[in-house]
Amino acid sequence: MNTVSSVFVIEDHALTRRGIQVTLESDPHIEVVGEALSGQEALDWFESHDADLVTVDLSLPDMSGFELIARIHEDHRSEEHTSELQSPDHLVCRLLLEKK
Repeated sequence: MNTVSSVFVIEDHALTRRGIQVTLESDPHIEVVGEALSGQEALDWFESHDADLVTVDLSLPDMSGFELIARIHEDHRSEEHTSELQSPDHLVCRLLLEKK
């Protein structure tokens, strides 16, 4: 089965964001579907888009990555099933979530 996971990247530093994208896109089973530089930009994106995975900088200019994940869940999802891989600076959550 050739399943492709869609990934949304949230990172305010351009070089780090690009490095994450290049690394992810080197896997044929991953498609980067968008990016945001702030929490609010990410929330706006999720108003009209969706992704299977999201990588979140834990220290964004307008909110923490933890707050952002909670807001995405609160604003756009009804049921949450996540698995997380956390580094000191980034949080990766699998969003196996249903739309409200």
